[in-house]
Amino acid sequence: MSVSKLTAPTRAPSARLICSGYVNGRRLTFDEASKDGSGKCDCELTVNSDDRVYGVVFSIHTIDRPSLDRAEGNGHGYDATRIQVHTPAGPIPALKYISRPTRKTVCCLTTGISSMSLTVR
Repeated sequence: MSVSKLTAPTRAPSARLICSGYVNGRRLTFDEASKDGSGKCDCELTVNSDDRVYGVVFSIHTIDRPSLDRAEGNGHGYDATRIQVHTPAGPIPALKYISRPTRKTVCCLTTGISSMSLTVR
């Protein structure tokens, strides 16, 4: 998700960037098409510990959680799932909206990657 979408008034305006990180045992897949024909990606769970997905961690105020859940479709094809993110400061727990599949399009993903100055390997 792009930072501007995350911090929108209808989602989580309190969102603040904490750090970058990665999750092991997941891979980024682009195996679904959305209703508008754009590509969707998914942070797919694998059994391979060499698989890794990079991203960024944000903090939000508790008051923003219900609106973010609503916007992300939590409980309606998407699940807010606790994951462990490996960061430069060590592993931290985080919440990730895992979809069946995710609504993120390739465009939003690549915009988010470049806006956070992440590299893709």
